[in-house]
Amino acid sequence: MYNFEDIHLTSGEKLSLFSFHFQKRKRKERIKHFSTLYYDFEFLSRNLTNEVDANNNRIPDDTYSISDKYCRFKIWRRKQRFKSLPNWIAILISLVTLIFSVVTELWHLG
Repeated sequence: MYNFEDIHLTSGEKLSLFSFHFQKRKRKERIKHFSTLYYDFEFLSRNLTNEVDANNNRIPDDTYSISDKYCRFKIWRRKQRFKSLPNWIAILISLVTLIFSVVTELWHLG
């Protein structure tokens, strides 16, 4: 399993990862802190095309996306936040989030 406790992201790295919410696939040149996010943390994965080369390996398309490891890191970090909060605060935050989601869905339907 991964040791997420040793990972400390800078604000620039967090911003680079957040930008993937708006554009799912990015070229290497457009990703700030690429080497740290790809090589050190393995939070980015290389996208592949459906074409294969002579060795039956899929050919990369020179774009990158968020990896499964980063998704697991976000889940782990969320769990750590709720472990550190008293139970009543966690329940209150969950209820407010649920109410906000319901109101947002009703707003979009109406």
